[in-house]
Amino acid sequence: MAKATTIAESVKKIDNGSDPNEKVFIEIPLSEQEQDDWFCCVNGKTFQVQRGQKVLVPRFVKEVWENEKRMTEEAILRSRKLQQKLLDKEKAFG
Repeated sequence: MAKATTIAESVKKIDNGSDPNEKVFIEIPLSEQEQDDWFCCVNGKTFQVQRGQKVLVPRFVKEVWENEKRMTEEAILRSRKLQQKLLDKEKAFG
């Protein structure tokens, strides 16, 4: 089995043949904290997506956004758990 040379090729193998360059819609939400455009660079290609607008991007760009969103959510949950542990220890000793 040949090793994939790009992220897009890796995505294609994982996604059972879906074309990573296929255009799909993405909408990056606009929020109080995040108002700037979202930037993504994959294999030297840079993508800029305006928040609050539905735009067409290659499938692999959407996957990058979904992974970033998932990792951010996981980081928030881990941070909350650690904060709760700290509060529990403070209550136990104080």
